[in-house]
Amino acid sequence: SRLFEMLQKEIKERTAILSDYNGDYNLYVKMNQKPMPMLIIMINNYETFSENYENEYDDILLTLSREGLKCGIVFIVTASAYNNLRYRLSQNFRQKIALQLNNQDDYFNIFDGVGKKRPSHIFGRGLVKLEDIYEFQTARICEAEKWSPYVKEVNENLKKSNKNSAKSIPILPEKVTFDTVKEALKDLET
Repeated sequence: SRLFEMLQKEIKERTAILSDYNGDYNLYVKMNQKPMPMLIIMINNYETFSENYENEYDDILLTLSREGLKCGIVFIVTASAYNNLRYRLSQNFRQKIALQLNNQDDYFNIFDGVGKKRPSHIFGRGLVKLEDIYEFQTARICEAEKWSPYVKEVNENLKKSNKNSAKSIPILPEKVTFDTVKEALKDLET
């Protein structure tokens, strides 16, 4: 809930800033020296997210995914089947990518005009719609049993090498101590 509150606040702040640039994030980036980083929010395995939170965040996620794109906030959502993502929410995503699907008819539901195009039955093949529908091939980064440790290692290396990081989601600890708030205190009055 704090993440969604933070994102709603971010959209309001960015909308106010972008109003001087016709509400266009790309125009702001081209014309402004002060950076406004693109925020990428990823929800992996949407069906589990939906099960855990039922309908609690449906309307908020619908609004955020629609309004966020205009201000440089992008959502990436993964699902194991096309119908796991609610239709209204799926309409907010212009870019769709489908890996191998068990039911060949599901490609009709994901892509308009897919016709008879299907990905080859090779691990990592899929379809993506750009100006047309194309087949693509992903690469294996390592053996399947080593995926999690490898991704964690790469993530740690990226954290070390990058100076910029995402804003942390504010959390109030169970017990507030001086150490918890000392960075926010400037003097005895504030």
